[in-house]
Amino acid sequence: MGVEQAVGVNREVVLERIEMVVKSEVEKLVHYELYDKNLITAINSKVIPIVGYTMNVIKFTKKELTELDMIVKRILRMNKMHGLQSSDERLYLPRDVGGRGLKSFRIVYEETKIRIVCYMCKSNDPAIITVWERDLNKEFCSYAKEVSQIFEEIGHTLEFDFDEIVLDGDVVVGDYSKVYKLMKNV
Repeated sequence: MGVEQAVGVNREVVLERIEMVVKSEVEKLVHYELYDKNLITAINSKVIPIVGYTMNVIKFTKKELTELDMIVKRILRMNKMHGLQSSDERLYLPRDVGGRGLKSFRIVYEETKIRIVCYMCKSNDPAIITVWERDLNKEFCSYAKEVSQIFEEIGHTLEFDFDEIVLDGDVVVGDYSKVYKLMKNV
C-alpha cells in the first residue's frame, strides 16, 4: 500500500484507500469463522500493520482514527461478533485482564509517534539529528509537543531535549523502552 506524493501527500486519496482496505480485510477475516481469540489476533496482525505503515507518513486526526475503529466494530457487529450492548472498552482491554485484546488505531498511532520521537532524540545519525533539532524548534505541529500532550492526557510528564528524554522528572538513560512500556501499560 503506497502513499501518493507529488508536491505533498494526497491525504484524501490515501485515507479513502486505507478505509477501503481496512473494511475489506476485516470482512475477509470475519468470513473465515475464526474463534474470538484467533479473529482478534488476525485483525491485530493483518489489518493494524497496514495502517501502521502510513502512520509514519501521514498525520491522522483523532476523528479519522476513531472512524477506522468504528469500521472494525461495525463489521464485528454486523457479523454478530460484538453486540450493540457490548462494552467497547472491554473490546480493547488486553486478554489477560478480561478484555478481547483488539488494538485501537488511536493507541497504535500514539505508540508510533512515541517510538519515532524517542528514536529521533536518541539517534546518532547526523541527518536525523538535524530533523530532530528542527522539530524541537517548531512552535506548532511538533512531534515532540504532540507526544508530550499524549503523556499529559495519561497523567505523566514527558519532556525532550536535544539528546535527553525526561519522564516524570527523571532522565531516561540508555534506550527509551521505559517510556514505551509506560504507554503500553496505560
